[in-house]
Amino acid sequence: SIRLLDESGKRLELAAAYGLSQEYLSKGPVELEKSLIDREVIRKAESISVDVLRDKRWQYPEEAKREGIAYVVCVPLMRMGTVIGTLRVYSEKVVQFDRGNIEFLLALANMAATAIYNAKLYKLVRTNWERLTREVWELLGRDVV
Repeated sequence: SIRLLDESGKRLELAAAYGLSQEYLSKGPVELEKSLIDREVIRKAESISVDVLRDKRWQYPEEAKREGIAYVVCVPLMRMGTVIGTLRVYSEKVVQFDRGNIEFLLALANMAATAIYNAKLYKLVRTNWERLTREVWELLGRDVV
């Protein structure tokens, strides 16, 4: 799953997920105050591997157990040195990710962060372009097409 920091910087909002049930995805908010794993990933900008059934830092252990999740690797989504969210990879069994796997996830997270940034920038440019086009047509006394 990909979660992005909200504007307050206190909560991670779901941006994308694959392979997780709707029930699990709607388990509740991921707040940095309560999700110590995510807080560490965001503040230290490094990856963390977690046995979610044993690690007390995991915010929703019972929900993870019901979903069949035993292990999670959480890496920061970074854009130009700033953490903007997290990328999580879930497993139904405890597995040790080697350094190569972690480096791959970090590279993937960095590419995802860049794509997210570019999408937000495109949306902003598009919105401004539409607004300016509308204003020009209004100045000319014509309806917007």
